[in-house]
Amino acid sequence: RGAGSAGIFEHIRAAGVRAFVFLGDSGSLPSTLEQFPQTRRAAFRFISDFHSKVRQEPDLQALLRTTAIYGVWGEHDFGPVGAGKDFVFAKESLAAFQRFYPNPDWGTPQVPGCFFTMTIGDADFFCLDARSYRDGAAAAGAAAMPRSMLGAGQLAWLKAGLLASKARFKIIAAGNPLLAAAGQEGSWAQFQPEQADFLQWVFAKHVTGVLFVSGGADAGELSVRKGGAGEYPLVELSTSHLTDRPGEVAGANPLRVGEAVTENHFGLLEFGAQRANRFVTLRLKDGAGKSRVEQTVLAAQLQ
Repeated sequence: RGAGSAGIFEHIRAAGVRAFVFLGDSGSLPSTLEQFPQTRRAAFRFISDFHSKVRQEPDLQALLRTTAIYGVWGEHDFGPVGAGKDFVFAKESLAAFQRFYPNPDWGTPQVPGCFFTMTIGDADFFCLDARSYRDGAAAAGAAAMPRSMLGAGQLAWLKAGLLASKARFKIIAAGNPLLAAAGQEGSWAQFQPEQADFLQWVFAKHVTGVLFVSGGADAGELSVRKGGAGEYPLVELSTSHLTDRPGEVAGANPLRVGEAVTENHFGLLEFGAQRANRFVTLRLKDGAGKSRVEQTVLAAQLQ
């Protein structure tokens, strides 16, 4: 979110990444709907101007010129705070987003959104839209009702893609924490039974190689959900502030392993070895390029 020092972008470039994915909140739109224009045409122009300003940030230019850039949105670059499927300018927000991110696809004809798949080596990436089909917050004091973050159409697309994938690693990414039981409204853990049903489905269908990466967390962290009988451990690397002011307190997360990184940071996935020995190392690096969180996962562990 917002502008930051050039240093962290230089460290990203120095890592020699083949692609960089913005996992939401590349900037901050107004926090209330009243601060948006009142017509669709004006709203589209307003949101487009917002993305244009983000893209003109001087510190970003070298990365944009040298690296393949993709993106999904989070809460703050989709609409006002808490915006979901009822956001009146959702179509305008998607049209504006499409102008600035060269994603390989934009949902499906029946289920439009910023979700897509891409393949790098033996890893398939499933990048999700955590806003367009998100149910609103439950009313205070109301009985617990089923809530959806992805929507039935996108969830069906994800499942079909995972079943068809022959990749050794299947990376599921979104602009909100997916696995972490974070103490914040944005986490998929707050949308039940959708999240729990999906995790159960992964093992019922014997889908191997699943890992999670996400943005929008209170702080950078690594989460591990230990597998039950017949289940492999599920791992998530969550990121927070790339360049915004650091110092937020990390939300509660009993799945967290290691420290919570509240300083500015970025996530890095590094793949190595050959065939049966393939592995991926998940890292969080701070603004000085120092690894603060690091976990290596063997492909054989995700079976």
